[in-house]
Amino acid sequence: KSANKQPGLYCPFSSCDVWSFPLSGFTVAEIEPMGIFQFALNSRSVSVEENVQAVTLHVQRLFGFQSNLTKLTYQTIPGSAKPLEDFIPIYNGELLFLRFQTNAVIEISIIDDTVSEMEEFFFVNLTSVEVLDVQPVSPDWSPRLNPAFSVATVNILTNDILHGILSLGPEFVYVEEDANNGTPNTAILHIRRTKGFTGDIEVTSGRDLYPFGNVSIKIFDDDEPEGQELFYVFLSDPEGGAQIVEGKDEYGFSSFATVIIAALAHTNVYILLKLKVISRSYNDMKIIPCLQVPEFETHFFVELYAVSTGAALNNSARFAFITVLESDAPRGLVYFSVGSRFAVAHKKTTLISLQVLRDSSTSITTVVTYSMQVTLLLLFLLFNLIFNIKS
Repeated sequence: KSANKQPGLYCPFSSCDVWSFPLSGFTVAEIEPMGIFQFALNSRSVSVEENVQAVTLHVQRLFGFQSNLTKLTYQTIPGSAKPLEDFIPIYNGELLFLRFQTNAVIEISIIDDTVSEMEEFFFVNLTSVEVLDVQPVSPDWSPRLNPAFSVATVNILTNDILHGILSLGPEFVYVEEDANNGTPNTAILHIRRTKGFTGDIEVTSGRDLYPFGNVSIKIFDDDEPEGQELFYVFLSDPEGGAQIVEGKDEYGFSSFATVIIAALAHTNVYILLKLKVISRSYNDMKIIPCLQVPEFETHFFVELYAVSTGAALNNSARFAFITVLESDAPRGLVYFSVGSRFAVAHKKTTLISLQVLRDSSTSITTVVTYSMQVTLLLLFLLFNLIFNIKS
């Protein structure tokens, strides 16, 4: 500063030349020269997930900085959260503040377990503060804790699955459509619950309510000739905290199951095949025998149901739908007999009979229509007939 400044009190932290002069009869005093310590505003109540591994709390120093070194002690206090089960306890933790330091950090380790638990909490308490300076200070000067903000609350939120993970199985359920003594067949599906068992679970399908565990689906038997059919059953819209499994659980159950209704025995053929793999190529398979029997168009399924060790089945393409087209004239083969294909008529013939035959099948009534076509030979015969009549 300039040499012509008058003696007084100079503020070293100001960016401009500011001088103040004590008034006569007044004593200059510092407010809390050693500082007041408390938890920062954002650390007085903290909520964390169980899997964060650690929670960070900030402790702040207000007002004075006369001490070169200050020690602050703290400890954890259990609430509903238990030491060594939910967090690592600290019984006599220490923080050191250097001269002009305003902030320090406390870290508490959080234990992540697989036990289903509700939200829990514990406390961190600032217990004492003292000056560690080598040089003596005034006995009237001492750091203090702010009792209003010397305790922080740590809430451990629920991230475990309290109400469980739900899955449905088995993956494929086979059932016959034919009723058994008039009683409809049913497809039985099982619902599994793992990892959490808090509360009761009910299963609804439309307006039907099922007890948790099994779901029964009635299969209606009708008179329609049908091939193999299938439908899917899905788990959806869980409420109250339960979750649906992603992928498959340890039992092979997933979020849906496939119900396969087998084809009726008298209308379709259901064939199970087993393929052998030799040098990466599949053997040829002859499925349909060649029979000289009149047949209408029909359908059946072929399923790949097992492979040898090391191979795997593609469940989305394990069924083949085979259509056997109509063959050997199942409605009958209609034709002129050999003697009627080239019939001979004399000049005086007034009526000619042609024989029509039917082979292969006579199971249904068949109507045959016919028409006549005028040819040069017929015109010649008509001309001769008319000429003879006039003669």
